[in-house]
Amino acid sequence: IDDVGFGHSCLESLLLLEPDVVKIDPKMVRHLSEEPDRRRSFERLMRILQGMRVQIIAEGVETSSDAEVLRSCGVEFAQGFLWGHPLPSDRWKEAMRPGRTRHGIRNPE
Repeated sequence: IDDVGFGHSCLESLLLLEPDVVKIDPKMVRHLSEEPDRRRSFERLMRILQGMRVQIIAEGVETSSDAEVLRSCGVEFAQGFLWGHPLPSDRWKEAMRPGRTRHGIRNPE
């Protein structure tokens, strides 16, 4: 399920659909490290998702401090401008070279 945390991806949908993978909406991820209320809401959502044993992907990660909060909450997968902006195809291969590390996240071997 895409965009969990806001919009049409409500708790009822999560419980009825029993997804294997959810992507957390960028609006839920941005400023986690700066806004205690947002972080508490995110932590509650994480407890629900972890209880469902779904794979969690955070979208819209733009700062290393937000990435650290995500890691501390148990999020294993994330995407966002922190790791790079869209690239032309001739530069993509180098950016995805196995073993390359950026902001504490290593490309798979």
